[in-house]
Amino acid sequence: MTLSPNGEILATASETGTLIRLFSTTNCARIAELRRGVDPAAIFSLAISPSNTLLAVTSDKATLH
Repeated sequence: MTLSPNGEILATASETGTLIRLFSTTNCARIAELRRGVDPAAIFSLAISPSNTLLAVTSDKATLH
């Protein structure tokens, strides 16, 4: 789980590491639901750019999304 630098967006990963969800912290609305893949993975990190336009996700699958 991570919060954007300005605190406006919360990014979470599902327990299986297959779904990444983005939420607005101002109204708790889900902004997006992104599929990382179908194989379960341990998510190592989530990062949101200072402009809130980019999301980076790393996992034990040696991938960066």
